[in-house]
Amino acid sequence: MKKIKLLIDTDMGADIDDALAISLAAISDNVEIVGITTVFKNTNERARLVKKLLSYAQIDVPVYAGVKDAINRELDGVSRCMMYEKDLDDPKYAPINDFEKSNGTLGIQFIIDSAQKYGQDLTILAIGPLSNIARAIQKAPQVMRKIGKIVLMGGAYFAPRPEWN
Repeated sequence: MKKIKLLIDTDMGADIDDALAISLAAISDNVEIVGITTVFKNTNERARLVKKLLSYAQIDVPVYAGVKDAINRELDGVSRCMMYEKDLDDPKYAPINDFEKSNGTLGIQFIIDSAQKYGQDLTILAIGPLSNIARAIQKAPQVMRKIGKIVLMGGAYFAPRPEWN
């Protein structure tokens, strides 16, 4: 059976749901994780959390810090991830890019490059805000059309404030 080439875009760090989704994908015989991007507020810390989680399974895939803001407005401050631990400051958990230096653009470029490389074979699992995906579509709409699937977890569309899950 051909493995699903999966790019995960996540806001892991406040609840267990994203960590569980990444863990299940990591141990699945049907999935090949081609990379992970983080989104929403402190994307560097989120990327470090992802790398630590992957280290438990001895999985080495590219992890990029994506954009921190919503597509139409800046968010207030950069809050710490609730699950952040001091040992995450270890350089071995550093993402490929540093958000502070790249402003998340390398994460967006990784999504575009993956779409170009894998085309219809790529599935993006978007389990956080869609800011990285939206910016990738804005930057390279023709390339992003090549993606086989985008699977996402949707929330309340008409909510007065953001809704998670």
